[in-house]
Amino acid sequence: MHDEAAFIAAALGGGVALAGLLLIFSGFLFAQAAIMPPETDDALLRSYKTFARIGLVPFTLSLLVAAAATAWFDTSTTWLCGVVFWAFITLIVLTIVYGILATRFL
Repeated sequence: MHDEAAFIAAALGGGVALAGLLLIFSGFLFAQAAIMPPETDDALLRSYKTFARIGLVPFTLSLLVAAAATAWFDTSTTWLCGVVFWAFITLIVLTIVYGILATRFL
C-alpha cells in the first residue's frame, strides 16, 4: 500500500505539472498564429492552430490522470491504481509523440 501511495502522489504531481506545460505550449502556438503578419499563408496559420488544438488532448488526459489519482486517495483500490498507471504511461507516450510532431511540422 505504501508503494502505491507514493506512485499515486507522483502521478498526481506529474499529471498536474504536465497539464500546465501543455497548456502553456498550446497557448504559445495560438499566440504565434495570432501575431503572424497578414500575408502569412493560411495553411501555415491552420497548422499552428491545429497543433495547438491537438495539444488539448494530452492536456485533458493529464487532468484526468490527476483526477483519478485524487480519487484513489479516497478509495485506495488496486484497480484504480492500475488505471492511473496505464493512463500515466499513455500520457507520457502521447506527449512525446505530440512534441515530436509539433516540432517536426511547425
